[in-house]
Amino acid sequence: MYKDNYLMNLQDRIDAFNKLGDFLKKDFLILYSSEINKVELQNPWYTKENIKKVIEYWSKNLDSEMLSSWITPYKLDEAGSSEKKVLVVLAGNIPLVGFHDFLTVLISGFKVVVKLSSNDNIILPLIVSKLLEIDSRFSDRIDF
Repeated sequence: MYKDNYLMNLQDRIDAFNKLGDFLKKDFLILYSSEINKVELQNPWYTKENIKKVIEYWSKNLDSEMLSSWITPYKLDEAGSSEKKVLVVLAGNIPLVGFHDFLTVLISGFKVVVKLSSNDNIILPLIVSKLLEIDSRFSDRIDF
Protein backbone atom coordinates (compact mmCIF):
# COMPACT_ATOMS: atom_id res chain seq x y z
CA MET A 1 0.00 0.00 0.00
CA TYR A 2 1.03 3.57 -0.60
CA LYS A 3 0.92 6.49 1.76
CA ASP A 4 -2.13 8.63 1.01
CA ASN A 5 -0.02 11.74 0.47
CA TYR A 6 2.53 10.03 -1.80
CA LEU A 7 2.13 11.60 -5.23
CA MET A 8 2.30 9.44 -8.29
CA ASN A 9 4.97 10.41 -10.75
CA LEU A 10 4.66 9.78 -14.46
CA GLN A 11 6.48 6.44 -14.30
CA ASP A 12 4.12 5.25 -11.54
CA ARG A 13 1.14 6.06 -13.76
CA ILE A 14 2.70 4.34 -16.78
CA ASP A 15 3.47 1.25 -14.69
CA ALA A 16 -0.09 1.09 -13.37
CA PHE A 17 -1.62 1.31 -16.85
CA ASN A 18 0.87 -1.25 -18.13
CA LYS A 19 -0.32 -3.67 -15.42
CA LEU A 20 -3.90 -2.84 -16.36
CA GLY A 21 -3.08 -3.76 -19.97
CA ASP A 22 -1.69 -7.10 -18.80
CA PHE A 23 -4.90 -7.74 -16.86
CA LEU A 24 -7.04 -6.88 -19.89
CA LYS A 25 -4.97 -9.21 -22.04
CA LYS A 26 -5.08 -12.19 -19.69
CA ASP A 27 -8.11 -12.06 -17.43
CA PHE A 28 -10.73 -9.40 -18.17
CA LEU A 29 -12.92 -11.29 -20.65
CA ILE A 30 -12.86 -14.46 -18.54
CA LEU A 31 -13.45 -12.86 -15.14
CA TYR A 32 -16.19 -10.54 -16.32
CA SER A 33 -18.05 -12.75 -18.79
CA SER A 34 -21.36 -12.43 -16.91
CA GLU A 35 -21.02 -8.63 -16.84
CA ILE A 36 -20.28 -8.63 -20.56
CA ASN A 37 -23.50 -10.59 -21.09
CA LYS A 38 -25.35 -7.86 -19.15
CA VAL A 39 -23.74 -5.19 -21.32
CA GLU A 40 -24.87 -6.97 -24.47
CA LEU A 41 -28.44 -7.25 -23.15
CA GLN A 42 -28.47 -3.61 -22.07
CA ASN A 43 -27.19 -2.28 -25.39
CA PRO A 44 -27.56 -4.49 -28.50
CA TRP A 45 -24.88 -2.47 -30.32
CA TYR A 46 -22.38 -3.79 -27.78
CA THR A 47 -21.84 -7.29 -29.10
CA LYS A 48 -19.40 -9.65 -27.43
CA GLU A 49 -17.26 -9.43 -30.56
CA ASN A 50 -17.07 -5.61 -30.36
CA ILE A 51 -16.32 -5.68 -26.65
CA LYS A 52 -13.60 -8.28 -27.22
CA LYS A 53 -12.04 -6.11 -29.96
CA VAL A 54 -11.89 -3.01 -27.78
CA ILE A 55 -10.45 -4.94 -24.83
CA GLU A 56 -7.83 -6.49 -27.11
CA TYR A 57 -6.99 -3.05 -28.54
CA TRP A 58 -6.42 -1.52 -25.11
CA SER A 59 -4.55 -4.56 -23.83
CA LYS A 60 -2.00 -4.00 -26.61
CA ASN A 61 -1.82 -0.23 -26.25
CA LEU A 62 -1.51 -0.07 -22.47
CA ASP A 63 2.09 -1.10 -22.79
CA SER A 64 4.96 0.81 -21.14
CA GLU A 65 6.77 1.41 -24.42
CA MET A 66 3.60 2.50 -26.25
CA LEU A 67 2.58 4.82 -23.43
CA SER A 68 6.06 6.32 -23.09
CA SER A 69 6.40 6.99 -26.81
CA TRP A 70 2.92 8.54 -26.89
CA ILE A 71 3.53 10.99 -24.06
CA THR A 72 7.23 11.80 -24.56
CA PRO A 73 6.59 14.85 -26.78
CA TYR A 74 4.42 16.41 -24.07
CA LYS A 75 7.15 16.75 -21.41
CA LEU A 76 5.02 15.31 -18.61
CA ASP A 77 7.85 13.59 -16.77
CA GLU A 78 8.08 16.31 -14.09
CA ALA A 79 4.36 17.05 -13.91
CA GLY A 80 3.59 15.11 -10.72
CA SER A 81 -0.06 15.09 -9.75
CA SER A 82 -2.31 18.09 -10.19
CA GLU A 83 -5.42 18.97 -8.21
CA LYS A 84 -7.12 20.20 -11.40
CA LYS A 85 -10.18 18.21 -12.42
CA VAL A 86 -11.17 17.37 -15.98
CA LEU A 87 -14.72 16.29 -16.82
CA VAL A 88 -15.05 13.45 -19.33
CA VAL A 89 -18.54 12.86 -20.76
CA LEU A 90 -18.83 9.42 -22.35
CA ALA A 91 -20.95 9.03 -25.49
CA GLY A 92 -21.92 5.38 -25.14
CA ASN A 93 -22.17 4.66 -28.86
CA ILE A 94 -19.11 2.37 -28.95
CA PRO A 95 -17.78 0.25 -26.06
CA LEU A 96 -15.21 2.27 -24.06
CA VAL A 97 -15.33 5.13 -26.58
CA GLY A 98 -14.21 7.55 -23.86
CA PHE A 99 -11.40 5.42 -22.43
CA HIS A 100 -8.74 7.35 -24.33
CA ASP A 101 -9.97 10.59 -22.74
CA PHE A 102 -10.02 8.93 -19.32
CA LEU A 103 -6.47 7.65 -19.83
CA THR A 104 -5.21 11.00 -21.12
CA VAL A 105 -6.45 12.88 -18.06
CA LEU A 106 -4.96 10.41 -15.58
CA ILE A 107 -1.65 9.84 -17.36
CA SER A 108 -1.22 13.63 -17.45
CA GLY A 109 -1.53 13.76 -13.67
CA PHE A 110 -4.95 15.41 -13.44
CA LYS A 111 -8.06 14.23 -11.64
CA VAL A 112 -10.86 12.87 -13.82
CA VAL A 113 -14.59 13.27 -13.28
CA VAL A 114 -16.49 10.79 -15.47
CA LYS A 115 -20.09 11.14 -16.62
CA LEU A 116 -21.01 7.65 -17.78
CA SER A 117 -23.48 7.10 -20.58
CA SER A 118 -26.52 5.05 -19.58
CA ASN A 119 -25.64 2.92 -22.63
CA ASP A 120 -22.10 2.23 -21.38
CA ASN A 121 -22.05 2.21 -17.59
CA ILE A 122 -20.63 -1.22 -16.80
CA ILE A 123 -17.30 -1.79 -18.54
CA LEU A 124 -15.36 1.31 -17.45
CA PRO A 125 -16.26 0.93 -13.75
CA LEU A 126 -14.99 -2.68 -13.93
CA ILE A 127 -11.72 -1.50 -15.43
CA VAL A 128 -11.42 1.30 -12.87
CA SER A 129 -11.94 -1.14 -10.01
CA LYS A 130 -8.99 -3.17 -11.30
CA LEU A 131 -6.88 -0.02 -11.76
CA LEU A 132 -7.56 0.85 -8.11
CA GLU A 133 -6.44 -2.64 -7.07
CA ILE A 134 -3.24 -2.13 -9.05
CA ASP A 135 -2.52 1.28 -7.52
CA SER A 136 -4.80 2.67 -4.83
CA ARG A 137 -3.34 6.16 -5.26
CA PHE A 138 -5.77 6.61 -8.15
CA SER A 139 -8.69 6.46 -5.68
CA ASP A 140 -8.70 10.20 -5.03
CA ARG A 141 -8.11 10.96 -8.72
CA ILE A 142 -11.25 9.32 -10.20
CA ASP A 143 -14.88 10.35 -9.60
CA PHE A 144 -18.01 9.14 -11.32
